[in-house]
Amino acid sequence: MKSVLLVLTGALVAAIALFSQTITPQPDDPPVRVGRLNWLSGDVSFQPAGLEEWTAATINYPLTTSDHLFTGKDGRAELHVGPNAIRLDANTNFGFLNLDDSMVQLSLTEGSIEIQLTALDDDDPFEVATPSGAVTLLRVGDYRIDTDPERDATMLTVRAGQAELFSGANSVVIRARQTAYFRADQNPDVRTANNPDDFDSFVAEREDKVVTADPVVAAAAGPTRGGDRFSDRMAPLNGPAAVAELESEGVTGAEDLNAYGTWQNTMPYGEAWVPPVDPGWTPYSDGDWAFVEPWGWTWVDNAPWGFTVFHYGRWALVNSRWMWVPGARGTNTVYAPALVTFVGGGAASNVSWFPLSPREDWSPPWRNAVEPVALPRLSNRNVPGAVHTLSQSDFVSGGRVKPMSALVAEGQVLGTLAPVMPVRDSVLMGPPRTRPLVVNRPLIARTAPPPAPITFAAKLGMLAQNQGRPLTPRQLGDLRHQLPAAVTTRAAVRSTVPLVSTPRVAKPAAPAKADKGTRPGPGR
Repeated sequence: MKSVLLVLTGALVAAIALFSQTITPQPDDPPVRVGRLNWLSGDVSFQPAGLEEWTAATINYPLTTSDHLFTGKDGRAELHVGPNAIRLDANTNFGFLNLDDSMVQLSLTEGSIEIQLTALDDDDPFEVATPSGAVTLLRVGDYRIDTDPERDATMLTVRAGQAELFSGANSVVIRARQTAYFRADQNPDVRTANNPDDFDSFVAEREDKVVTADPVVAAAAGPTRGGDRFSDRMAPLNGPAAVAELESEGVTGAEDLNAYGTWQNTMPYGEAWVPPVDPGWTPYSDGDWAFVEPWGWTWVDNAPWGFTVFHYGRWALVNSRWMWVPGARGTNTVYAPALVTFVGGGAASNVSWFPLSPREDWSPPWRNAVEPVALPRLSNRNVPGAVHTLSQSDFVSGGRVKPMSALVAEGQVLGTLAPVMPVRDSVLMGPPRTRPLVVNRPLIARTAPPPAPITFAAKLGMLAQNQGRPLTPRQLGDLRHQLPAAVTTRAAVRSTVPLVSTPRVAKPAAPAKADKGTRPGPGR
C-alpha cells in the first residue's frame, strides 16, 4: 500500500477542488486506507476510538486506528482492509493499534482471528500484537492466531505463507503448515500445524462465498500490489476488470460489486454498476450519518453491498435507473467519507444532500472553510428523488432516522462539508450497551503504535470551533499537551526488539512502480 501511495504524502491524492484547482497533498490529510466491518453474526460489540462506551456493531461502519470489536459467546465477524479479510471467532477482543497508509497493526488480547492476506507490499508491514509476542506477516497467505488469557499463551498457525514471530530474545520464522506455541519472553515451541476445527470450517465457508461471488479474486491476488498497469489506457473498464483494478488498488469492499448487482455498458460512462434495488431507490437514502475521525461526517449505508459505491466513484441516473460509475482507467482510488454536496441553512435548519455525478469534483471536507460556496451546475441537484434531508437534531443523533426525500435542496450550498457540530451519539451510532467482559492484557508489539486517542469529550470545544470539520493533527497535539490525562484507556503496549533475528526468506521482487504524478480524485 505504501509504495502505491507514495505520491499521497500519507493522505489524499492530488484531487480536483470545487473550482477545478489541483489540491497539493498535505501532511495533515487523513489516511487513504480504511477498514470495514462487512459481515457479522450474533453478539458483536463496537468501541469507536475516543469513546469508553461500547455499542452494537454496525455493518459498513469505517474502521480505523484505535477502533475495537468484541465478539460474544455466539458472535463472529468479518472485516476487510482492502482485499485482505480478517475473521473473528466468538469471545474475541480485537482492535486496530494502527491503520494508515504505511502499515496495518492489529491487537488481539483474547480469542481467535484468521487473516486471509491476498495483497502485501514489501514496504507495507502487517503486524499483530498479542500479550505473548508480536507477529509480522511476511507473505500473502492464510494465518490464524489464538490467545488464551487463562493459560497466558498464544498460538500462531500458518496454513499458507510465512510469518516472523518476535517473542523472547530471538525472532523465529514460522513457515507454511506450522504451528508455534509461545509465551511472553520465551522462545516458541514450533510443531506441525494443528488440524482444522470449527472456526477453520467457518473461515473456509466464508472464503468459498467470496471466491464464488467474485471470480476476479484469484486474478487480483498476488505476492505484491503495485505497478502502473493501466495508467496509459483510458478506455472504460468492463465490470470484472473494474473490480480487479479496484481490488489491486486496495479499495475496501470492491468484492461486493460482483457478489451483488449487475454491470451494464452505458453512454457516455462506459461500464456502470447497477445495484440490486427497487426502481424507486436513490443513492444515499437508506443509512445514517456518523462522525468518523479523521475524515468527519461519513455516510454509513444499510445495504450489505453499501460501502465502495458510497466512498468511491460517482452516481448517475441512466435510463431512469441509478448506476454507479467507477471512472476511467488512469485515475486513482482514494477514500472519501461521502461523495455528496450538502445544502443547509434553511428555515427549518435542515441538512440536505445529493450525490455527485461523474466528472464532478470533490473537495476534501477536512480542508474546507465553513462558509457557503459558489458551485458550478451540479447534475443531480434537480433529479427527482436525488435530494434527501434530515433535521440537524436527527442528522447528529445516529438514531437510525430514515432521511426524507426533498423536491429541492433548500438553503445555502455548502459543498462537501456539513457544518454541523457532532455529539457523542454521532460517533457511537446507537445506544451504549453493557461493557463486554474485556481484559486489557498488556501487549507486545514489534512497532510502537500511535499514542492512545484523546477522548471525544475532551475534543468537544475544538470541534465546536471547527463547525463540522475533524480536528487537525496540530489541534490534537495541542490538546494532548494541554490535557495529558484526557486519553482513552487501552492495553499497555511494549515494543520488542530481538537480540538475534532469524534471516528472512526473500520475497519475490515487486515490479517496478511508475511515478503516476498527480492524479484526480477521489474515486475512479
